[in-house]
Amino acid sequence: MICKAVDRLKNILECEPDIDIWIISDTGFTAKAYWKSINEYIKIKKKPKIFSSRTIDIDGLNPQDAIIILAGQWYRNSIVSTDIFQYYLDNAKVTFPIGEMPCHIECD
Repeated sequence: MICKAVDRLKNILECEPDIDIWIISDTGFTAKAYWKSINEYIKIKKKPKIFSSRTIDIDGLNPQDAIIILAGQWYRNSIVSTDIFQYYLDNAKVTFPIGEMPCHIECD
């Protein structure tokens, strides 16, 4: 399951290198850990937007040019219940839920 989502993410990033990557998890630390693990496999030089629980972080962004990675217990982040974040989820180019922490990814 993780390999399928990460392979799909890798394919989209190869086809659309200018797309933004947003990651939301219950904490910023967890989101960074997910990205580190995913990026060890996909190997791109792109810095994602990590969402903390501060709503000021999400103002003025364009979700139509973004991939949103919903990492781990992302639903525990307080910004998830805001109207603006719901708008972003509804209008993002792609959303990827990744429930398990991908410690080491080996896909064929």
